[in-house]
Amino acid sequence: MKSISEVKVDVLVIGAGGAGLRAAIAACEKGANTLVVSKGPVGRSGATAVAGWGLQAAFGHIDAHDSPQQHFYDTIREGKGLAEQNLVKVLAENSPARVLDLEKYQVKIKKSDDEQKYVQLAGPGETYPRSVILKEEGKGLISGLKRQCKKLNIPIVEDIIIYRLFRNEENICGAIGINLRDGSFLLINSPSIILATGGNCGLWSITDNPPNNIGDGFYLAYQAGVELVDMEMVLFYPTVVLYPLAAQGVLIDYEACLHPDICRGKLLNAHGQEFIFENSLPTRDVLVRLISQEIKKGLGTDRGGVYLDLSCSPKSPKDIENNLYELMGSVFKYLKNMDIDLVKEKIEVAPAAHYTLGGIRINERCETNILGLFAAGECAND
Repeated sequence: MKSISEVKVDVLVIGAGGAGLRAAIAACEKGANTLVVSKGPVGRSGATAVAGWGLQAAFGHIDAHDSPQQHFYDTIREGKGLAEQNLVKVLAENSPARVLDLEKYQVKIKKSDDEQKYVQLAGPGETYPRSVILKEEGKGLISGLKRQCKKLNIPIVEDIIIYRLFRNEENICGAIGINLRDGSFLLINSPSIILATGGNCGLWSITDNPPNNIGDGFYLAYQAGVELVDMEMVLFYPTVVLYPLAAQGVLIDYEACLHPDICRGKLLNAHGQEFIFENSLPTRDVLVRLISQEIKKGLGTDRGGVYLDLSCSPKSPKDIENNLYELMGSVFKYLKNMDIDLVKEKIEVAPAAHYTLGGIRINERCETNILGLFAAGECAND
């Protein structure tokens, strides 16, 4: 039998993406002896490392009319009233402070020329420009959080899969996992556990998620007796590469590519006809519906997609390229390395599973129905 190592900590964080590392920092700053375990290398697994550039926070730097209250209203409206309003309220009110935290952790965020205000763009569904720009996208975000964890001497153990949580009557009390490197077991005693394990969209056949996003946190929670909610609710992203197959699953940021002030590209059906005529960019669910309707009408490609075309933009190829490098540089470079030039050629895209909206039921303090067990990030319900 393989050996069993045993440790005891105040707080165990399962998952080392953005939510997990940020939760570990908060716990450590409160004086808790904190341990983070990750089933893969930090920064090279999970969804945060491949996330895009945008993060909403109501600073009002571009339009002073914006406010956390407007952020709240926009989110409830665009969510068709389905979102948990207490969670949305906390998100809207705390987003600006959390962005300032990221800057403190040396995450690079684009600012105005005088460095006094953030550059903010108006994304779909935003009444006023609210999206700040992460210069190095999700990779920069995770690097900054990892750097802060190192500064605080928070231990992070990689390549550990947790497969069971333990309860003592109504309280959480620990977890056990297996070390993927040598097959040994790790038993962790802890009165507080934070699940930050991401979603399950990696299970879908067409998805922009890493393959290890399989919902194991949902399994752990359910096994321990935690309430799950709205598991059928999945957000699809409208423009994910369908073909060529070598690039299938790569997210093409339509908020940048179709934005009239950024790239001003078009979505075309199989006959080369434009089918999006709204004055403002549609939200993701609306655009997914429009694309799906076009395909159902028999106007999609043979593979079941549509075309994203930047070559028809009135903007110069150089301006488009500069904007793509700024807002989705990692994706643009990746595609160019595969001899796919978004500036010069159209690419076949389709809706794909992007984000798990349901999950572990939490309140506004991230508490579950089990004392001592918390959830944060995509594994928690929205």
